[in-house]
Amino acid sequence: MRLALAQINARLGDIPFIFSRIQQQVEIALRKGVKALAIPTPLMTGLAPGGLIQSPNYMHDLLTALTVLAEDLEETELACFIPAIIPVSGNALLEIFLVRDGHVVPLRLLVLMGHRGPGLPQLTPPVVDIDGVRVALTLDPHQDLASLPSGTDLALYFDTTPFTVAESKARGIAGIKESGLATLAQDQGLWLACMMGVGGFDEHIFCGGSFVLDDGGKVIAASPCFEEDLLICDISRDATIPALSSDLIPVYDRHEWIWNALRLQMQDALNAEGMSRVALHITGDLPSALLAVLATDAFGPRGVIGVLIESDDTLTPWERAREDARVAQVRSIASMLHITLVERSISGPGSADSDEVRPPTALRRLKSGIEGLCLMDVACSYRALPLSSLTKTDYALASGPMVTAEVAPLAPFGDVFLTELEFLARMRNRASAVLPSELVSLEEVRRVMKRMLARSIEGTYEDEENRDRINRLLMPLEPSQIDGIIREHVEHNCTLEDITYAEYGAIAMLLVLVRYGEGPRRQLPMVPVVSARSFAERAWPVQLGWSDLGRMGAELMKIDEVANREAARVGEIFEGRAEEMRREVFSLIGGFLGLRPDQIAELESDMAQELMKHDLEGLENHLKNLGNIGGQIRPDVPGGSSEIMGGSAFFSLN
Repeated sequence: MRLALAQINARLGDIPFIFSRIQQQVEIALRKGVKALAIPTPLMTGLAPGGLIQSPNYMHDLLTALTVLAEDLEETELACFIPAIIPVSGNALLEIFLVRDGHVVPLRLLVLMGHRGPGLPQLTPPVVDIDGVRVALTLDPHQDLASLPSGTDLALYFDTTPFTVAESKARGIAGIKESGLATLAQDQGLWLACMMGVGGFDEHIFCGGSFVLDDGGKVIAASPCFEEDLLICDISRDATIPALSSDLIPVYDRHEWIWNALRLQMQDALNAEGMSRVALHITGDLPSALLAVLATDAFGPRGVIGVLIESDDTLTPWERAREDARVAQVRSIASMLHITLVERSISGPGSADSDEVRPPTALRRLKSGIEGLCLMDVACSYRALPLSSLTKTDYALASGPMVTAEVAPLAPFGDVFLTELEFLARMRNRASAVLPSELVSLEEVRRVMKRMLARSIEGTYEDEENRDRINRLLMPLEPSQIDGIIREHVEHNCTLEDITYAEYGAIAMLLVLVRYGEGPRRQLPMVPVVSARSFAERAWPVQLGWSDLGRMGAELMKIDEVANREAARVGEIFEGRAEEMRREVFSLIGGFLGLRPDQIAELESDMAQELMKHDLEGLENHLKNLGNIGGQIRPDVPGGSSEIMGGSAFFSLN
């Protein structure tokens, strides 16, 4: 059988366009003699469709398109496997539709219909016959392959894991060693084909890299990562097919993959908006300059509009010189990237305010708002999508006045820490030195981090004395310490005692700032997820009044320990009540028999209980002997009846 894996990218849920792309793949597959064609998982509904699948008309349009495709395939021998999430009894089920011979078959739903009982069970993989090859459809090969019926030839695996740096199985062919799938295919003696998605779907990114393994665990064919591809491979259990050369298997590099994943997500986000350009505010620091490079890689120089906002509210020669140097830096970056640079000037935030004297915090907030409006104005003029250069560190310290003034709908670096931007910049500069060396340095990271901390502290505490005290705690920390603390707290859910990047008080204060940023974070741009845990996944209540200040040396209390302790206490209570009831029964018996209190106490003792038990056993045996006068009952006769040996049957049975 000839199998094709269509690693295609399209806008999420754009049913007419998606099925036009499927039709194109079908035409190619028919010319190549393909018998089975697989489509990636996230195209139809994504991984988190929410209320979309509850829309009857959306499901109607999807089923209509599937029916039209089935009619087109009626006169062919091609079978299409198309996954989509569907509603089932108030739950969401990831279905795999089999489209062939003019029919649309919901395979997993048919398996579910044979289930009796509440909820969705653990479904067994459907198995279908395609051109003499038995194909099992799985969403979890590690769980399903061992239970497949005998005679299964191929396991077709539809991957549903979006890319993050923590998920090796989301890397497709580049993560084949870490995934254990090669060993699994070899142990089970099955061919294994993995259908990977490619593209950005809201905050989720799929990196492609579909592949086929033979029953010996060798890589027979593979698609490239971060690209569309139609992978065609012959599945034959009798033939020996040479393995793919190791030189053709991509190698995972953390920073290169983060860069390519963000580039891919930006491209799809722009296509979803129907635009061809992006606009971004270049301030001359590392985050904004690196974002300009990323945007240029994604859209080319003509697709990027840089915005330089010059301020003339400087008061001292030193401030004027610093501003001139910043402006020259921005112009140099734009020239190096060959992008359009639009320059705007603001004469000071006070010009847009009343005559009332405003504190510095309010003026900076007003200035940030004016800069945001300038960016939006340029974006509207060029019909471009605004981008924000906020990092994950900005999101962690989001209580500052400048952060909440962001107006862009997308922050590509919003799930990447500031300290990691330095390594991304070094990686990108190795390809071509597009960033000035002074920006790709630890000193630049320190400067940007101090600005972030000052902004967050200023936006959280109005009291000058408190701000000074917190500055003395946090400002001496290195950027790696600050990002390390936030990473452990957010991505690994570590408590204050588990974090060892700095002294106790500094860690506690930083966690307080992160908690204060919970509300402002909800107003910030959407973030493509690339880390082990994003702030969206880690969200806490906005009105929360608790911060992690540590246990002050107390032993950590756990809910299972409390439950076990209470279970033991309740057991002791019942045991005590049973003992009380036993004493009452003995007192009642003693009253009937006329026993004295000391005799009743003796009767209740453990020794007396053992003696009574022994006497009762002896009495029971004695009564059995009395019932067998002149004979013997043998209860071990086959058939379960008793055999009477001599004597009267009446007396021996009664």
